[in-house]
Amino acid sequence: MPDYEAIKSELQERLRMLVDRVERIEDNLSETPDADWEEQAAQVEDDEVLSSVGNLGLEEVNQIKQALRQIEAGTYGICLRCKAEIPQARLEALPYATTCTRCA
Repeated sequence: MPDYEAIKSELQERLRMLVDRVERIEDNLSETPDADWEEQAAQVEDDEVLSSVGNLGLEEVNQIKQALRQIEAGTYGICLRCKAEIPQARLEALPYATTCTRCA
């Protein structure tokens, strides 16, 4: 079984960064709206963008957590569809990949 310690460390660092970013977004979205109507309109647009970014961040957080669980369970790097080994280059490019290139 390959040693995935470097990938595990990278995933843990990325997870910390994403959780921090998502928390900042949530804090920003919970701020009291401006009293000015024009400012409120601009804030609504900004909030929509922030919300989308936050949702993408949460999705990546979940993917990273799943990859870390797979590393711990010894099933990391195995394609969920065909059960073949996921190439190291793919895992380095996309550390939370769950399928091999062929199945992706």
